[in-house]
Amino acid sequence: NRVADWCIGKLRAEHRQPFCLFAGFCSPHAPFYAPSRFYDLYPPDGIQLPAVRPGEHARLAASARELTIGWPSPRHEWMRRSNLDRDVVRAYLATVSFLDGEVGRVLDALYRGPNASYTVVIFCSDNGFHMGEKERWGKQSLWEPSTRVPLIIAAPGATEGALVQEPVGLIDLFPTVVELLGAPAVGGLDGQSLAPLLRDPNAELKRRFTITTYLPGNHAVTSEYYRYIRYSDGA
Repeated sequence: NRVADWCIGKLRAEHRQPFCLFAGFCSPHAPFYAPSRFYDLYPPDGIQLPAVRPGEHARLAASARELTIGWPSPRHEWMRRSNLDRDVVRAYLATVSFLDGEVGRVLDALYRGPNASYTVVIFCSDNGFHMGEKERWGKQSLWEPSTRVPLIIAAPGATEGALVQEPVGLIDLFPTVVELLGAPAVGGLDGQSLAPLLRDPNAELKRRFTITTYLPGNHAVTSEYYRYIRYSDGA
């Protein structure tokens, strides 16, 4: 709440010079705290658990198990045995809805203020989170539940409500902002501007895949249709 309140105060003022405002929310993140009214949105008997195939980890290479089992997150067997899996999923959903409300408050302040017509808005997250998928509770994997994040960009001249199928990465945000602001392009970057996709959701980018790295030698390459993971031991 305090993050949103601070941002709202800044957005109510008129800015005669270009400004950049970051709103960094810690939800959803363990521990999953949210006001009780957001838990009420998700009755316990209505919680649906993600599909899990038993024994997923038994088929993994040693390096993959090291990444996904050897880190301090609750074990899937413990979650099931303790009957906490539905409670954790419910708590996660509640914190997501809590965050939605706080983001909505910030956006309402922007659109009711004097800066909305020329302000670029970018909404994103740092990582995803497993809710039991592939017998994993937490992040720290190269699988899609960990590496896929929300990314929404609203900007003057952008196609409203468009859904882009091209795989992009957070590394692309800096060159995108540079182009949207009309600033001189910066060379030597690994990221690429997403401004063409904002103008035309069907535009093709020069690089049509993303790379995610977690710890040395572990990489995931994602294209529109395929996902390839290679671990440090070659698996």
